[in-house]
Amino acid sequence: MKRKLGVESPVNVQLPSFGISAFVSRHAGHFRMKIATNDYHELIFVVTGRGALQVGEAAVDLATGAVVRIQPDTYHRFVDDPAAPLTLAILCMTDEATRLLPSDAWSALENELPSGQSRWLPSHALLEIRHLLRQITLKCSALQPHSSIAVSGMAAQALASILDELQPTAQSQASETFAATILWVDRHFTEAIRVEDLADEAGISYRAYTQQFREATGQTVVNYIARLRIQFAAQCLLATGDILDSALEAGFADLTHFYRVFKRQIGTTPKEFLVNARGSKHIS
Repeated sequence: MKRKLGVESPVNVQLPSFGISAFVSRHAGHFRMKIATNDYHELIFVVTGRGALQVGEAAVDLATGAVVRIQPDTYHRFVDDPAAPLTLAILCMTDEATRLLPSDAWSALENELPSGQSRWLPSHALLEIRHLLRQITLKCSALQPHSSIAVSGMAAQALASILDELQPTAQSQASETFAATILWVDRHFTEAIRVEDLADEAGISYRAYTQQFREATGQTVVNYIARLRIQFAAQCLLATGDILDSALEAGFADLTHFYRVFKRQIGTTPKEFLVNARGSKHIS
């Protein structure tokens, strides 16, 4: 089987009889790849560099940590950033080899990583997979009677590492949902906010939410919102000099409450803040 990498660096990929191999492709800054197609699956990991994968008229950005799958008979090419050419670690597998993997593993990968699209892997996963692909390369360069078993096992392990990162666990989904409530507060802090509603949105109890919120931000929900509102009110004060309007803009319906929270957060009253900021004692 032949893999066309381009005019400067043609590379032949000879898959063993069991249909699995791996290699590293290091591109030079002047490298230009021709459009090519293969009759085997490719899992490609960007070890270093920047560039893009062109599939037909579409192009997908690539950078260190990206993983992309290319199914057989797909015309494609890699386009390198000359200032940071790509180094790619590539796992090649025939259709027959994918069917020897653990049940539903390959179909799960196809669902999580459609052909021609990219996802990103954390550095620890990329290092683990890179190590497995090196071992596959070594095994394929010195084949022994039972090399197919070892190589298939390492390919399955690499696949499992990818799926562990691409398939969100219930814990990671819950964490993302909780983080989304903090982002919502950051954007809507001038509105009336009930902690009960935030907890419901996160799908956890009131007590669990307030505890998790303190662990994530170092503050209670009430103090966090108060800090955002007072910071915003202080900006309004500097821009307009109007204390009542600034309080209302920041979400305070009660001026007395605004004064109390402002002094607790800033250390001075709103009027003292204006005097200090403007260097004048004649605030009307």
